[in-house]
Amino acid sequence: MELASALADHAAFFKSRERTTALAKSTLPKTPLPSLELTMAAAALGVREGTTRDVARAMARRLVIELSRGRDESLRAITVAGLADALWRTLRDELGYRVPNGSSPSPQDLAFRLVEGTLGDLVEDDWKMAPAEASRVVGELAANTRSKEAYEWLCSEYGASALSLVSEASCTYEALSTVEHVPQADEWALSRLAKDAACGTLDRKVIEELAARRAGAPCAAAYADHYAALVAMAKLDDSLKRYHAEVPAATTMEELMGGYATKWYEVDRRYRELRLRYGRVSQGRFGQILASAVDVVEARYNSFLSDCAARWQDHLLDEGPWPNASLPSQADFFRDHVIRRVPDATAGHRVGVIVSDALRYECAVDLVERLTASRVKGVANRNKTTVEARAGMVPSYTQLGMASLLPEGPMEIDPATALVSKRGLPTAGTKARQTLIDAGVSGSRAWQADELPMDLTSATTDARVVWVYHNVIDRIGDKRDTEHKTFHAVEEALAEIERLVVRLLSIGCGTVLVTSDHGFIYQDRDLESKDFADVEGLGFLKGAEGVDSERTRRFVVSDMLPKDLSLIEYTSSELSLVGGHLIGVPRGAMRLRLSGSGMRFVHGGVSPQECVVPVVVVEQTKKATDAAAHPSSVSAFPVGHPVITGPSVTLDVYQEEPVGDLVAPSTVKVGAYAKDGRLLSPSEITLELASTSASSDDRKVRVRMDLTDDVDTVDVAVLRVSARVGTSNAFKPAWERDYQVNRAFGMDF
Repeated sequence: MELASALADHAAFFKSRERTTALAKSTLPKTPLPSLELTMAAAALGVREGTTRDVARAMARRLVIELSRGRDESLRAITVAGLADALWRTLRDELGYRVPNGSSPSPQDLAFRLVEGTLGDLVEDDWKMAPAEASRVVGELAANTRSKEAYEWLCSEYGASALSLVSEASCTYEALSTVEHVPQADEWALSRLAKDAACGTLDRKVIEELAARRAGAPCAAAYADHYAALVAMAKLDDSLKRYHAEVPAATTMEELMGGYATKWYEVDRRYRELRLRYGRVSQGRFGQILASAVDVVEARYNSFLSDCAARWQDHLLDEGPWPNASLPSQADFFRDHVIRRVPDATAGHRVGVIVSDALRYECAVDLVERLTASRVKGVANRNKTTVEARAGMVPSYTQLGMASLLPEGPMEIDPATALVSKRGLPTAGTKARQTLIDAGVSGSRAWQADELPMDLTSATTDARVVWVYHNVIDRIGDKRDTEHKTFHAVEEALAEIERLVVRLLSIGCGTVLVTSDHGFIYQDRDLESKDFADVEGLGFLKGAEGVDSERTRRFVVSDMLPKDLSLIEYTSSELSLVGGHLIGVPRGAMRLRLSGSGMRFVHGGVSPQECVVPVVVVEQTKKATDAAAHPSSVSAFPVGHPVITGPSVTLDVYQEEPVGDLVAPSTVKVGAYAKDGRLLSPSEITLELASTSASSDDRKVRVRMDLTDDVDTVDVAVLRVSARVGTSNAFKPAWERDYQVNRAFGMDF
């Protein structure tokens, strides 16, 4: 009888059989009257969650979703049934949603308070929602594909307004790194970081830790290139400082090449990564602020290129003809790597060779890391992958580089065409090279990568060497209309080479070798007059009577050359070639003027970027090898005592090993749970642990997690760090610790 008034007060509710049926089936409490009204409201909305707090969260999500779509069916249904007071009362009691005296609750105000609440302690507002509950509701909107659009609308509509309530003093990288669900926090941090970069004060540790912390945010994909560009810029700065500190001590070609192959190549790699990522960033506020910093980096990189090339040119002939006798030579590749690996054609003894045009050394190091960390069947944990550097031929262009990789013999350049013969035989084209390869190892086969047979196993039954010519980087970079896509071409090439390696391993190649004919120089800017070597008389050589001459942007081969300080002259014999012609190379990283060709992407000259040729060796093992890359181990350390006395808990997540050749990045999730598995934090925090630093302090990421009021229902909470299993979507526990819950004590203060 005490509930009889509900029949009159909420008559509209009972006119629907669907609602009354849902009310009857509900396991929520139906007494006293306020509980009955909540249960009726849940039935009216079709909410079937099992606890009062879960119902409140579901109601809040429903209101936001409908608001984002310009609809209000749920609120109207609740209002008609006389249950609006019950709705707002529940959101107040369970989620902390309140309005000032004299104000009325509304879906619009609820939406704003939800976003404001996710900012936690950064906002001082008496009417702010409970941060943990706000984060829980917004996080559930973001995590569900059906409500992701509503989440994005919510952030777009209210994110900037909520963030404007944060004081300037509270806006720090550390503070904003904890703002999980408001993308405007990323925009603020990135703009500030771009200003730091422009001022030369970008802190590598700060940006790496912030990038790792933000990697798990719902809006992470939209800003991945922004953070990656800044990380690459910070790494590039470190690499340039290292080069300038170490290179003065290198006084021989052996020391120069050793330094480049082990350390200084990092400058080229980080420049490529910066330009690739920065090119994907829209020229909004962040892009415009970062532009000045990129210009400064560009100038420093150009200086680096010129310095590298000048040092190589100074020491090229220190020990007689090039390639230097103290260095492993590209010309010995077939003898050193192919011949010694093919005693017979049985499975596991045949050799696969991939020659990728213009795959420069730093790109090959990247390839090795990808292959080492690969999870592809047939490659994962079943190969040992290494890379070595070899001195490439000069001039560093396709015809000569391709010829040098073939079985040994004297090489000669035809100055009229720049074509190369070896042992007096032509080397241009797959058919001509197949003849020479077969002469070195009988029964060998050679194809262009895009002409490989579908049934490669049958086509190579008796082949002792399977040779594949691959051309992506040079094909795209060496054209004026597409040279701006060079670094995109590198990404495409690395992916294709990975697939080719897998194919060759699958047909019984015990070893797959990946090498190149030459490298390249690429500067992502408009060149100026000072970048060109203007050699008087050079333009008249081509077509002159009695003179054979051919040239590119980076070299000229001719029967005769004009004398000029900006042109270095070599004889054929000085470059280990036969014939009486001359080779001219512009000093430093300068170009020769040539109409109709590209200018940013060049090769043919003398610089480590052009002349250090990689040899990647992928050796298949019979069983999983201990040398295979593995994700870094992960642990954590509580900050303070393992007792929960307040609204949040803090711990340091620790990446136990620096990422390197044999250690891959780790993806982890951090959360607080009840013993029965219920989540006690608003969401699980995802981190990407990819630090390469040897310092243990640099490999720590501090995580502060808000806790929902569900934590008050347990005596013990479990803080757990879970690591991704391989490349799957599954995670397994890597570290966990029990925390005693005693919030009654902590919340009194």
